[in-house]
Amino acid sequence: MPSRRSLQTILFTDVVDSTKRAVELGDRLWSNVLAEYRELVRSEIGRFGGSEANLSGDGILATFERPAAALRCAWSIHERIRELGLELRSGLHAGEVEGKGQELSGIAVHTAVRIADAAEPGEIVASGTVRELVAGTGFGFAARGSRDLEGVPGEKAIFALEKLPPGSISFRTTRWIPELTVAQTKKGLAAAAVVLLVLFGLAGLWVVVQDRGESFAPGEAVAEAGPGLAVLPFGVNSPELDEWSEGMVDVLGINLDGVAGLRAIDSRTVLARWSEVVGEEGEVDLVESLEVARRTGARYALVGDVVGLGSDLRISGEVYDVESGERLGRSSVEGGRDEVFDLVDRFSMEIVRAVVGGDAEELPGVDLARATTDSLTALKSYLEGEILFRAGEFEPAVESYRRAVERDSTFALAWIRLANSLGWTGDYELERQAVDHALGQIERLPAREATMVRYMQGFQLGAAWAVDTLEQAVRRYPDDAMMWYGLGEAYWHFGKRSFAGPADAERAFARAVEIDPLFGPAYIHRVNLAFVEADSARAAGILDTLAMLAESGSEDVAASRIAFRIAFGDPTTAERARARLDSIVPHLLDLPHWHPRLLERQEPILRARLEEEEIGGAYDLASNLFQRGRVEEALELLARPATPPIERRVALVHFFHHRVPLPDSLLEQAFGSAGEIDTTDAAEWFAEGAWAGRAGDARRLRRAIDGLETLAETGLAEGDTIGYRFHTNTARALEGHAAWHRGDPERALEILEEVRLLGRSPISTVLVGPAIRWWHAEILDETGRLREAARYYETHWNDVYALERLGHIYEELGEIEKARGAYGKVLDAWKDSDPFLRERWEHARRYVAETEPMKRR
Repeated sequence: MPSRRSLQTILFTDVVDSTKRAVELGDRLWSNVLAEYRELVRSEIGRFGGSEANLSGDGILATFERPAAALRCAWSIHERIRELGLELRSGLHAGEVEGKGQELSGIAVHTAVRIADAAEPGEIVASGTVRELVAGTGFGFAARGSRDLEGVPGEKAIFALEKLPPGSISFRTTRWIPELTVAQTKKGLAAAAVVLLVLFGLAGLWVVVQDRGESFAPGEAVAEAGPGLAVLPFGVNSPELDEWSEGMVDVLGINLDGVAGLRAIDSRTVLARWSEVVGEEGEVDLVESLEVARRTGARYALVGDVVGLGSDLRISGEVYDVESGERLGRSSVEGGRDEVFDLVDRFSMEIVRAVVGGDAEELPGVDLARATTDSLTALKSYLEGEILFRAGEFEPAVESYRRAVERDSTFALAWIRLANSLGWTGDYELERQAVDHALGQIERLPAREATMVRYMQGFQLGAAWAVDTLEQAVRRYPDDAMMWYGLGEAYWHFGKRSFAGPADAERAFARAVEIDPLFGPAYIHRVNLAFVEADSARAAGILDTLAMLAESGSEDVAASRIAFRIAFGDPTTAERARARLDSIVPHLLDLPHWHPRLLERQEPILRARLEEEEIGGAYDLASNLFQRGRVEEALELLARPATPPIERRVALVHFFHHRVPLPDSLLEQAFGSAGEIDTTDAAEWFAEGAWAGRAGDARRLRRAIDGLETLAETGLAEGDTIGYRFHTNTARALEGHAAWHRGDPERALEILEEVRLLGRSPISTVLVGPAIRWWHAEILDETGRLREAARYYETHWNDVYALERLGHIYEELGEIEKARGAYGKVLDAWKDSDPFLRERWEHARRYVAETEPMKRR
């Protein structure tokens, strides 16, 4: 018989000093207390959706599909156990287990037991993996250090649970529902997209999914979300139709979403909850089916069957009110197996009538081919791309989606997924073209996907409404992991321009993996965010989770571990890791993604890149040294004849307003008559204009603005509206900058506010956008609007000079903890700074030291 392995959260609870209590109470009384204890714990396990596993003495082991439910259960047990005068230790870990029910084994089980052993009396402790899986959802933990756990390889970081999210929800699992049965034999959970592929007779591409992760609990949905309809896996009458079971979840979800005000629960969420309640195999009755729907937050449930009738098929189903168990209506359609689109469309209309009532003329039509394609070969390529995208294999995903749109140029879903994947490869021009194609087919898209297209359009345009679009979308579709992932991406890439910070991005990504823990791309930026905060425990937990969840992402995991060792390892470990840099994920080494405390770990990497004469090598190393207060060394590097002129000029644009002296000889070398600039490069024109505005050279400023406007007009003639907007706004930003240096700060702010949001491009992200936000901050700072200035300085995240100014502003505003936090990072970065910065460093040190007693009070 094949091995049955699944991903579970394990809770082990043990009575403190049980032998001593047994002696004190005597055998008979202790036996009664122990029986009550077991009954109480079992009751709580059931209430929170867990399953009791192995039983040994007074220790009880339980498994949960949802880490949050396991933590809430442990908390509730500890609260209630006081009724019996007992004290417990509890430990939690998440990992793969072997078997099911009472017969459960595996290293994850052993780890949970040993973690409980490490708890203090009355304490609930969890592994870093559990802590990471619920990060951003309101649970509070305190670090308890790393421990050697008996029989468990390596040290494990453990964390004590200290608080639950506000309004934590208990999960009821029993209530009366009429005893009706729908036979639905399951042979394992396959990813919905893959099942859809097989549904249409195309072979291959199996991805077995054993756990879809955390529930998005009904009480957490917001008012904007419409009434939810959960399409549950369909029953089938023969093995040859097994693939129809989950395929119907996907295709009917696409078809019914948004029709007559309904909100189809995302298929990933439905299958995750199905796995929790039903497991891998066995018949499912209506009680269990409606329990699945209830856990998704749905108001209605669709339970159905697909029956083979020779060359024909019959699709039938019943709609239920989830809470009352009342059957609202049923539908049945028959037709040839080659009429799948028409069959599903007809069935969908009948289901809508069952839910909302009404005549056919009063209901909007549904059309599956609108949302997908009537080309089976295009569908095959699209679904290949879906599998690759969710595994974080973005370049192969691009090729699959590209084949899909080549076979069907009206395949709207494929266009938007192609744009999503191109964004990861850095090919922004092709991404823009894919978004344009998706916009051309937007009427063929489901409402959710249309929302994503509009967001991407706004992102590329630099429109202020872009982030708002996804913030509203997660309120309408709270169960959709892709929407939460998209919001996290928006905050990560666009957040600095819309005043969202790392914590906002982390919360969105955490929600995405809470809903669908197997969604690989949602984890990638969470590693970045851990580096931003220098949180080694969080980074380690994410990497452990990635390694546990996705074999297909093993190369990324291995590369990320190299970056982790460089950042957080001891000197010997870091040196060995640097020797393996050929396989590193490049974005993990980007300067803005590292906490100031970690910048010195970057220096050897950047020096090696400079020696290899990589593009940007001089700029990156100079920026690293500058941020660490080694300004003279950074300026000497820029002055080298071998440093490319554009890198020298761009670096100095960043350095202009950081309140450090810049030698006239270097400025003359960079902006004097040293040579002509590349007139086709917007970065060159921007650097030229920034220098001219600072120097008050109106002629050179006009030349730079004219150069950018020429690029804008050229782009417009070629149909590049996004490029036109970017170049035009960049020219306007130079006008605002010059107004500031002419002594007109109000005019400068007026212009800069108009152009603060720029389109997506490397120049915008690295050069123009940060400069505009810095100019904003400096002008507001100089004119005494400190709180507004702080808002802009905060968008620079880990820029040490921005942090130093924030320290002074918070100090003046009397916000002690914020000032301490900002100054603390300055102390980390400038510990070896140049002499002229020591006075500023000393001020930060004195403030942190002098406010320490105030912090303790």
